[in-house]
Amino acid sequence: MEDDEDTAIEAFNKKHNTVTRRKSKEIKRKATQSHREDRENKRKTNTDHILNYEPSPLVDFILRPHPLVHDLERLNRESIRTSKDIKISNLRRFLSKKLDLNVPIQILIRMGSIYVSLEDDVSIETISSEVLNQKQEDSILTLYYKRGDTSDDQELHCDSRDNL
Repeated sequence: MEDDEDTAIEAFNKKHNTVTRRKSKEIKRKATQSHREDRENKRKTNTDHILNYEPSPLVDFILRPHPLVHDLERLNRESIRTSKDIKISNLRRFLSKKLDLNVPIQILIRMGSIYVSLEDDVSIETISSEVLNQKQEDSILTLYYKRGDTSDDQELHCDSRDNL
């Protein structure tokens, strides 16, 4: 009698496809659960890089000719991104090659109403950290270049025509 009952239940399940429905519902539930877990894991891994934030080793700055100098070319791209550890001496060599110059070049920075010549051993990181204060943190560092003079003037006064 039990065998007849099992056979009847089996026939009923096959006829109404209940076993398959149960299995497909279970498969869908497991797939949905694993999909949900995958999304949660992706969210966790996407926020991990924020927690381990390291400042960029690169710095952006603008490099253009001194406003009162008209005998030097402008660079094709004045905006430069480079390592923050680069020294002024490297920047001078870069300019010499780019502009195809054999004369010494001075790199200057504007400090209020004067231009100050930068020493060769100073890094861009040092300049940007000392020159740009908290109010100007979003601003970009601007450096100027001109032919090196034989005089020892370290400061040049701004011209009233200088609109930078």
